[in-house]
Amino acid sequence: MNKVVTFISEQSYEPINRSIYVELLSIGIISRVWVPHDSLKVINEKKVYSVNGISVSKYHPRKYFIPMSKELKFDLKKSSSIVIEGDIASLVIMQLVLYKLIHLKNTNIFVSTFENIEKNYSKIALQFLLKFDIVKFIIFITLHILTKINSRFIDGLFVYSEESRVIHERRFKNLQIYKLPLGINENLFNKGNVRRSINTIAYLGRVVEFKRPHLVLDIYLNVSKKNKNLKLIMQSPKKYENEYSFNLYNKILELSDCNITLVDPTHEEMPGVLQLVDLVIVPSAQNNYFKEQYGRIVVEAKLSGCIVLVSNSGALPEVLMNDKLVVRSDDLEEWEKSVKSLLALNEDMLETISLQLRNSSSKNQTIKVQAYCLSKVV
Repeated sequence: MNKVVTFISEQSYEPINRSIYVELLSIGIISRVWVPHDSLKVINEKKVYSVNGISVSKYHPRKYFIPMSKELKFDLKKSSSIVIEGDIASLVIMQLVLYKLIHLKNTNIFVSTFENIEKNYSKIALQFLLKFDIVKFIIFITLHILTKINSRFIDGLFVYSEESRVIHERRFKNLQIYKLPLGINENLFNKGNVRRSINTIAYLGRVVEFKRPHLVLDIYLNVSKKNKNLKLIMQSPKKYENEYSFNLYNKILELSDCNITLVDPTHEEMPGVLQLVDLVIVPSAQNNYFKEQYGRIVVEAKLSGCIVLVSNSGALPEVLMNDKLVVRSDDLEEWEKSVKSLLALNEDMLETISLQLRNSSSKNQTIKVQAYCLSKVV
Protein backbone atom coordinates (compact mmCIF):
# COMPACT_ATOMS: atom_id res chain seq x y z
CA MET A 1 0.00 0.00 0.00
CA ASN A 2 1.10 3.54 -0.65
CA LYS A 3 2.08 5.85 2.15
CA VAL A 4 0.34 9.22 2.18
CA VAL A 5 1.30 12.38 3.98
CA THR A 6 -1.58 14.81 4.26
CA PHE A 7 0.17 18.07 4.98
CA ILE A 8 -1.80 21.11 6.10
CA SER A 9 0.36 23.99 7.18
CA GLU A 10 -0.31 27.05 9.26
CA GLN A 11 0.76 30.24 7.51
CA SER A 12 3.80 30.83 9.71
CA TYR A 13 5.40 27.58 8.61
CA GLU A 14 5.13 27.89 4.84
CA PRO A 15 6.99 27.14 2.65
CA ILE A 16 9.98 25.81 4.58
CA ASN A 17 8.41 22.71 6.12
CA ARG A 18 7.09 21.56 2.75
CA SER A 19 10.60 21.20 1.39
CA ILE A 20 11.07 18.40 3.89
CA TYR A 21 8.22 16.43 2.35
CA VAL A 22 9.51 17.06 -1.15
CA GLU A 23 12.79 15.47 -0.05
CA LEU A 24 10.95 12.52 1.52
CA LEU A 25 9.04 12.10 -1.75
CA SER A 26 12.27 12.03 -3.74
CA ILE A 27 13.68 9.11 -1.77
CA GLY A 28 10.44 7.15 -1.79
CA ILE A 29 9.51 7.16 1.90
CA ILE A 30 6.16 8.79 1.13
CA SER A 31 4.20 8.80 -2.09
CA ARG A 32 1.66 11.63 -1.76
CA VAL A 33 1.48 15.07 -0.17
CA TRP A 34 -1.65 17.19 -0.02
CA VAL A 35 -1.19 20.90 0.64
CA PRO A 36 -3.18 24.16 0.48
CA HIS A 37 -3.63 24.96 -3.19
CA ASP A 38 -1.60 28.16 -3.55
CA SER A 39 1.50 26.50 -2.09
CA LEU A 40 1.92 24.34 -5.19
CA LYS A 41 3.88 27.17 -6.76
CA VAL A 42 6.63 26.81 -4.14
CA ILE A 43 6.81 23.03 -4.36
CA ASN A 44 6.56 22.18 -8.07
CA GLU A 45 6.51 18.42 -7.50
CA LYS A 46 4.28 16.15 -9.53
CA LYS A 47 3.29 14.04 -6.52
CA VAL A 48 2.13 17.04 -4.51
CA TYR A 49 -1.60 17.65 -4.74
CA SER A 50 -3.87 20.58 -3.91
CA VAL A 51 -6.58 20.63 -1.31
CA ASN A 52 -8.91 22.58 -3.57
CA GLY A 53 -10.29 25.85 -2.30
CA ILE A 54 -7.99 26.19 0.70
CA SER A 55 -5.57 29.12 0.72
CA VAL A 56 -2.47 28.74 2.83
CA SER A 57 -2.68 32.42 3.78
CA LYS A 58 -6.11 31.87 5.35
CA TYR A 59 -6.03 28.26 6.47
CA HIS A 60 -5.70 27.18 10.08
CA PRO A 61 -6.17 23.45 10.86
CA ARG A 62 -7.83 24.15 14.21
CA LYS A 63 -10.62 26.19 12.62
CA TYR A 64 -11.51 24.50 9.34
CA PHE A 65 -12.22 21.14 7.80
CA ILE A 66 -10.56 20.26 4.48
CA PRO A 67 -12.66 19.59 1.36
CA MET A 68 -12.77 15.83 0.81
CA SER A 69 -12.36 15.68 -2.96
CA LYS A 70 -12.69 12.42 -4.88
CA GLU A 71 -8.95 12.39 -5.50
CA LEU A 72 -8.13 12.86 -1.83
CA LYS A 73 -10.57 10.15 -0.78
CA PHE A 74 -9.00 7.81 -3.35
CA ASP A 75 -5.53 8.40 -1.93
CA LEU A 76 -6.69 7.99 1.65
CA LYS A 77 -8.43 4.69 0.96
CA LYS A 78 -5.34 3.11 -0.58
CA SER A 79 -2.98 4.35 2.11
CA SER A 80 -1.37 2.35 4.85
CA SER A 81 -0.45 5.47 6.83
CA ILE A 82 -1.39 9.13 6.96
CA VAL A 83 0.75 11.76 8.68
CA ILE A 84 -0.87 15.10 9.51
CA GLU A 85 1.19 18.06 10.63
CA GLY A 86 -0.49 20.26 13.22
CA ASP A 87 -1.77 20.62 16.76
CA ILE A 88 -3.58 17.55 18.07
CA ALA A 89 -6.52 19.81 19.01
CA SER A 90 -7.48 20.41 15.37
CA LEU A 91 -10.70 20.04 13.45
CA VAL A 92 -8.76 18.55 10.53
CA ILE A 93 -7.45 15.73 12.71
CA MET A 94 -10.92 15.03 14.09
CA GLN A 95 -12.28 15.03 10.53
CA LEU A 96 -9.75 12.42 9.41
CA VAL A 97 -10.18 10.38 12.60
CA LEU A 98 -13.92 10.14 11.91
CA TYR A 99 -13.24 9.34 8.25
CA LYS A 100 -10.87 6.58 9.32
CA LEU A 101 -13.41 5.02 11.69
CA ILE A 102 -15.96 4.85 8.88
CA HIS A 103 -13.86 4.14 5.78
CA LEU A 104 -10.24 3.31 6.66
CA LYS A 105 -10.19 0.30 8.93
CA ASN A 106 -6.56 -0.66 8.16
CA THR A 107 -5.01 2.79 7.94
CA ASN A 108 -2.86 4.33 10.66
CA ILE A 109 -3.07 8.04 11.44
CA PHE A 110 -0.08 9.87 12.91
CA VAL A 111 0.15 13.48 14.00
CA SER A 112 3.37 15.46 13.68
CA THR A 113 3.75 18.34 16.13
CA PHE A 114 6.47 20.79 17.18
CA GLU A 115 4.63 21.88 20.32
CA ASN A 116 6.83 21.98 23.44
CA ILE A 117 4.76 24.05 25.85
CA GLU A 118 2.46 22.08 28.12
CA LYS A 119 -1.16 23.10 27.63
CA ASN A 120 -4.10 22.28 29.88
CA TYR A 121 -7.07 23.50 27.88
CA SER A 122 -9.63 22.54 30.53
CA LYS A 123 -7.77 24.57 33.15
CA ILE A 124 -7.53 27.57 30.81
CA ALA A 125 -11.24 27.22 30.00
CA LEU A 126 -12.11 27.26 33.71
CA GLN A 127 -10.06 30.42 34.21
CA PHE A 128 -12.04 32.20 31.49
CA LEU A 129 -15.31 30.89 32.90
CA LEU A 130 -14.47 32.38 36.28
CA LYS A 131 -13.86 35.70 34.48
CA PHE A 132 -17.26 35.34 32.75
CA ASP A 133 -15.55 35.34 29.36
CA ILE A 134 -17.94 32.87 27.76
CA VAL A 135 -16.51 33.11 24.22
CA LYS A 136 -12.98 32.13 25.28
CA PHE A 137 -14.41 29.51 27.64
CA ILE A 138 -16.17 27.86 24.70
CA ILE A 139 -13.01 28.05 22.55
CA PHE A 140 -10.78 26.36 25.10
CA ILE A 141 -13.30 23.76 26.24
CA THR A 142 -13.68 22.87 22.55
CA LEU A 143 -9.89 22.49 22.26
CA HIS A 144 -9.99 20.25 25.33
CA ILE A 145 -12.70 18.06 23.75
CA LEU A 146 -10.84 17.87 20.43
CA THR A 147 -7.65 16.82 22.25
CA LYS A 148 -9.50 14.05 24.09
CA ILE A 149 -11.20 12.71 20.97
CA ASN A 150 -8.21 12.90 18.64
CA SER A 151 -5.69 11.42 21.07
CA ARG A 152 -8.03 8.47 21.64
CA PHE A 153 -8.13 7.44 17.99
CA ILE A 154 -4.81 8.40 16.38
CA ASP A 155 -2.08 5.77 16.23
CA GLY A 156 0.95 7.82 17.18
CA LEU A 157 2.50 11.22 17.64
CA PHE A 158 5.74 12.48 16.05
CA VAL A 159 7.69 15.07 18.04
CA TYR A 160 11.03 16.75 17.34
CA SER A 161 12.71 17.37 20.69
CA GLU A 162 13.27 15.57 23.97
CA GLU A 163 11.40 18.31 25.79
CA SER A 164 8.39 17.79 23.54
CA ARG A 165 8.57 14.01 24.02
CA VAL A 166 8.50 14.31 27.81
CA ILE A 167 5.58 16.77 27.74
CA HIS A 168 3.48 14.62 25.43
CA GLU A 169 4.22 11.36 27.21
CA ARG A 170 3.03 12.95 30.43
CA ARG A 171 -0.03 14.39 28.68
CA PHE A 172 -1.01 11.28 26.68
CA LYS A 173 -0.08 8.23 28.73
CA ASN A 174 -1.64 5.70 26.32
CA LEU A 175 -0.41 7.26 23.07
CA GLN A 176 2.73 6.06 21.30
CA ILE A 177 5.23 8.94 21.00
CA TYR A 178 8.00 8.88 18.39
CA LYS A 179 10.85 11.37 18.47
CA LEU A 180 12.20 12.31 15.03
CA PRO A 181 14.98 14.61 13.89
CA LEU A 182 13.74 17.42 11.67
CA GLY A 183 15.82 16.63 8.63
CA ILE A 184 17.62 19.31 6.63
CA ASN A 185 18.68 18.84 3.02
CA GLU A 186 22.40 18.17 3.44
CA ASN A 187 23.03 18.47 -0.29
CA LEU A 188 21.62 21.99 -0.25
CA PHE A 189 23.34 23.32 2.86
CA ASN A 190 26.54 21.30 3.21
CA LYS A 191 28.56 23.46 0.83
CA GLY A 192 30.52 25.83 3.02
CA ASN A 193 34.11 25.69 4.16
CA VAL A 194 34.87 25.28 7.85
CA ARG A 195 35.37 28.59 9.58
CA ARG A 196 38.84 29.61 10.74
CA SER A 197 37.98 33.23 11.56
CA ILE A 198 34.94 35.33 12.44
CA ASN A 199 34.52 38.32 10.17
CA THR A 200 30.73 38.33 9.81
CA ILE A 201 28.03 37.63 12.38
CA ALA A 202 24.34 37.22 11.56
CA TYR A 203 20.79 37.05 12.77
CA LEU A 204 18.56 35.12 10.35
CA GLY A 205 15.00 34.55 11.47
CA ARG A 206 11.69 36.23 12.11
CA VAL A 207 11.88 39.83 13.26
CA VAL A 208 9.61 39.64 16.29
CA GLU A 209 10.31 40.63 19.86
CA PHE A 210 10.51 37.15 21.39
CA LYS A 211 13.19 36.19 18.85
CA ARG A 212 15.24 39.19 20.05
CA PRO A 213 17.13 40.27 16.93
CA HIS A 214 17.70 43.62 18.68
CA LEU A 215 20.08 41.79 21.00
CA VAL A 216 22.27 40.75 18.04
CA LEU A 217 22.34 44.34 16.84
CA ASP A 218 23.35 45.58 20.30
CA ILE A 219 26.07 42.94 20.57
CA TYR A 220 27.43 43.94 17.16
CA LEU A 221 27.47 47.65 18.01
CA ASN A 222 29.39 47.02 21.23
CA VAL A 223 31.82 44.41 19.90
CA SER A 224 32.58 46.25 16.64
CA LYS A 225 34.01 49.19 18.58
CA LYS A 226 37.21 47.15 18.94
CA ASN A 227 36.69 44.98 15.84
CA LYS A 228 36.30 47.63 13.18
CA ASN A 229 36.14 45.15 10.29
CA LEU A 230 33.35 43.06 11.81
CA LYS A 231 30.23 42.83 9.61
CA LEU A 232 26.61 42.14 10.50
CA ILE A 233 24.05 40.45 8.26
CA MET A 234 20.49 40.78 9.56
CA GLN A 235 17.09 39.60 8.50
CA SER A 236 15.36 42.70 7.20
CA PRO A 237 12.63 43.97 9.54
CA LYS A 238 10.96 45.87 6.72
CA LYS A 239 8.23 43.35 5.83
CA TYR A 240 7.22 42.64 9.43
CA GLU A 241 4.29 44.88 10.25
CA ASN A 242 4.60 45.41 13.98
CA GLU A 243 5.85 48.20 16.18
CA TYR A 244 8.91 46.23 17.27
CA SER A 245 10.17 45.60 13.71
CA PHE A 246 9.36 49.20 12.70
CA ASN A 247 11.48 50.60 15.54
CA LEU A 248 14.32 48.17 14.84
CA TYR A 249 14.32 49.02 11.14
CA ASN A 250 14.49 52.75 11.85
CA LYS A 251 17.33 52.20 14.32
CA ILE A 252 19.33 50.32 11.68
CA LEU A 253 18.72 53.04 9.09
CA GLU A 254 20.24 55.57 11.46
CA LEU A 255 23.47 53.53 11.69
CA SER A 256 24.84 54.65 8.35
CA ASP A 257 28.47 54.34 9.45
CA CYS A 258 28.13 50.63 10.39
CA ASN A 259 28.79 47.63 8.15
CA ILE A 260 25.28 46.19 8.29
CA THR A 261 23.57 44.30 5.45
CA LEU A 262 19.83 43.58 5.52
CA VAL A 263 18.64 40.43 3.74
CA ASP A 264 15.34 38.64 3.23
CA PRO A 265 16.32 35.25 1.76
CA THR A 266 13.93 32.55 0.64
CA HIS A 267 14.56 29.01 1.80
CA GLU A 268 16.35 28.31 -1.48
CA GLU A 269 18.51 31.43 -1.10
CA MET A 270 19.49 30.73 2.51
CA PRO A 271 22.49 28.46 1.67
CA GLY A 272 24.08 31.30 -0.31
CA VAL A 273 23.55 33.77 2.53
CA LEU A 274 25.07 31.38 5.05
CA GLN A 275 28.23 31.16 2.94
CA LEU A 276 28.78 34.83 3.77
CA VAL A 277 28.44 34.27 7.52
CA ASP A 278 30.93 32.99 10.11
CA LEU A 279 28.89 33.21 13.32
CA VAL A 280 25.10 32.82 13.54
CA ILE A 281 23.47 34.05 16.74
CA VAL A 282 20.07 32.69 17.84
CA PRO A 283 19.13 34.62 21.01
CA SER A 284 15.46 33.62 21.40
CA ALA A 285 13.67 34.35 24.66
CA GLN A 286 12.21 31.74 26.97
CA ASN A 287 9.18 32.44 29.15
CA ASN A 288 5.73 31.06 30.01
CA TYR A 289 4.42 31.99 26.56
CA PHE A 290 7.28 31.17 24.22
CA LYS A 291 10.26 28.91 23.76
CA GLU A 292 11.87 27.61 20.58
CA GLN A 293 10.24 24.48 19.20
CA TYR A 294 13.22 23.48 17.09
CA GLY A 295 15.38 26.16 15.46
CA ARG A 296 15.86 25.11 11.85
CA ILE A 297 18.40 27.86 11.17
CA VAL A 298 20.72 26.24 13.74
CA VAL A 299 21.00 23.04 11.71
CA GLU A 300 21.23 24.88 8.39
CA ALA A 301 24.06 27.02 9.75
CA LYS A 302 25.90 24.03 11.24
CA LEU A 303 25.73 22.11 7.96
CA SER A 304 27.06 25.21 6.19
CA GLY A 305 30.14 25.26 8.42
CA CYS A 306 29.09 28.26 10.51
CA ILE A 307 29.75 28.58 14.20
CA VAL A 308 26.47 28.96 16.08
CA LEU A 309 25.67 30.57 19.43
CA VAL A 310 22.20 29.92 20.87
CA SER A 311 20.12 30.74 23.92
CA ASN A 312 18.77 28.07 26.25
CA SER A 313 15.27 28.55 24.87
CA GLY A 314 13.31 25.33 24.33
CA ALA A 315 14.92 22.85 21.96
CA LEU A 316 17.86 25.05 20.90
CA PRO A 317 20.52 23.43 23.16
CA GLU A 318 19.45 19.94 22.07
CA VAL A 319 19.56 20.90 18.40
CA LEU A 320 22.95 22.60 18.73
CA MET A 321 24.60 19.64 20.52
CA ASN A 322 27.32 21.76 22.14
CA ASP A 323 26.68 23.06 25.67
CA LYS A 324 29.66 25.43 25.50
CA LEU A 325 27.85 27.48 22.85
CA VAL A 326 24.63 27.91 24.85
CA VAL A 327 23.95 31.20 26.66
CA ARG A 328 21.21 31.85 29.22
CA SER A 329 18.49 33.68 27.34
CA ASP A 330 18.09 36.47 29.90
CA ASP A 331 21.78 37.14 30.59
CA LEU A 332 22.63 40.05 28.28
CA GLU A 333 26.11 40.51 29.71
CA GLU A 334 26.97 36.87 29.08
CA TRP A 335 25.89 37.17 25.43
CA GLU A 336 28.41 39.89 24.73
CA LYS A 337 31.10 38.07 26.70
CA SER A 338 30.49 34.85 24.71
CA VAL A 339 30.78 36.61 21.35
CA LYS A 340 34.00 38.32 22.41
CA SER A 341 35.40 34.96 23.55
CA LEU A 342 34.71 33.40 20.15
CA LEU A 343 36.30 36.35 18.36
CA ALA A 344 39.44 35.83 20.45
CA LEU A 345 39.90 32.16 19.49
CA ASN A 346 42.70 31.18 17.11
CA GLU A 347 42.13 29.59 13.70
CA ASP A 348 42.65 26.00 14.84
CA MET A 349 40.17 26.29 17.69
CA LEU A 350 37.52 27.86 15.45
CA GLU A 351 38.06 25.15 12.85
CA THR A 352 37.59 22.45 15.51
CA ILE A 353 34.28 24.00 16.63
CA SER A 354 33.09 24.42 13.04
CA LEU A 355 33.87 20.79 12.18
CA GLN A 356 32.27 19.46 15.35
CA LEU A 357 29.05 21.34 14.67
CA ARG A 358 28.93 20.29 11.03
CA ASN A 359 29.62 16.64 11.81
CA SER A 360 26.97 16.48 14.52
CA SER A 361 24.32 17.69 12.06
CA SER A 362 25.55 15.49 9.19
CA LYS A 363 25.25 12.47 11.45
CA ASN A 364 21.98 13.25 13.21
CA GLN A 365 19.93 15.97 11.50
CA THR A 366 19.62 15.31 7.77
CA ILE A 367 16.76 14.28 5.52
CA LYS A 368 18.16 10.76 5.25
CA VAL A 369 18.18 10.35 9.03
CA GLN A 370 14.62 11.63 9.32
CA ALA A 371 13.48 9.41 6.46
CA TYR A 372 15.03 6.34 8.07
CA CYS A 373 13.36 7.06 11.43
CA LEU A 374 10.03 7.75 9.74
CA SER A 375 10.19 4.61 7.61
CA LYS A 376 10.50 2.42 10.72
CA VAL A 377 7.09 3.66 11.91
CA VAL A 378 4.90 4.30 8.86
